[in-house]
Amino acid sequence: MRMHGHIGYSQQGSTRDRGLPNRKVEMNFVLLTLYDSAYAEIGKRCVESLDKHSPSMGMSVAALTHSLDTTRNTAWSKIQAVLWTLEYSHNGDWVIWIDADSLLLRPFDLRGDIESRSEFDILFTRDWNGLCTCFFAAKKTSWTIDFLNVVWFCGDVKNNDDYGNGLGCKWEQNAIKNLINNFKDISQHVGYLDGWVSQNPEQDIAGQFPIHHFSKGVK
Repeated sequence: MRMHGHIGYSQQGSTRDRGLPNRKVEMNFVLLTLYDSAYAEIGKRCVESLDKHSPSMGMSVAALTHSLDTTRNTAWSKIQAVLWTLEYSHNGDWVIWIDADSLLLRPFDLRGDIESRSEFDILFTRDWNGLCTCFFAAKKTSWTIDFLNVVWFCGDVKNNDDYGNGLGCKWEQNAIKNLINNFKDISQHVGYLDGWVSQNPEQDIAGQFPIHHFSKGVK
């Protein structure tokens, strides 16, 4: 897979961009996001929220500030971004993807949730439409890397209504749903984090992750 561009690792509240080192790095648990110029304002707010709470969660933060493949919708870049970050991690490390139109409202025991499900290679979340890729955790294993490369290879599904009637294209999310729904061996490697993703940044209630989608209209 062709990878290009730069990734910035933030340390303890700093969002200073750095190029990826040419060696393995100690990550263990890294929160990863990506946004392009169209989402720069809300993307920066996302990174600020991650930087604020990640130290107390025992995690580092990484952010990319451009699409990794302009031939596809920017949503697809999360697959390349996760693959690229896994390349610079150690076996067993976890990369936690968070969409840039999300806010981390408070710290929570995400490490504990992931570690309690460490038998899986990838952990997705759920919302009202089922499997959700706005927030998921990928472990550095050969299976995870193969799976994400297959997701990228498949591309968009033919009929998006099969995975959410009337919701339109969901890009990589629908491709992942398609693979899980149709290939039983894949489901053995896939787990789900304990909670639901809310679409309302004003809510912070039990049973939902304190990570919430918000739109450009949110002030």
